[in-house]
Amino acid sequence: PELRRESLEAAVDRIVAEMGARAARVGARLSRTGALQLPAARFDPRLMHEALAELTDNALAALPDGGEVTLDLQREG
Repeated sequence: PELRRESLEAAVDRIVAEMGARAARVGARLSRTGALQLPAARFDPRLMHEALAELTDNALAALPDGGEVTLDLQREG
């Protein structure tokens, strides 16, 4: 893995932007809520993108028509 300090918010926002069309095709809404201005986190951007995309795709596939998937960012601790 290539660990870098990155914005988790930006990573999630990219997924929402990239997968919005897929959500619309299945009659769903995709959004992001939660914390703003989170501190940068250390992660591999490529692996995080793959994980978030897979989780989001699975959530969209499991929705009934007209459902909603919300990616909610929260800071703990």
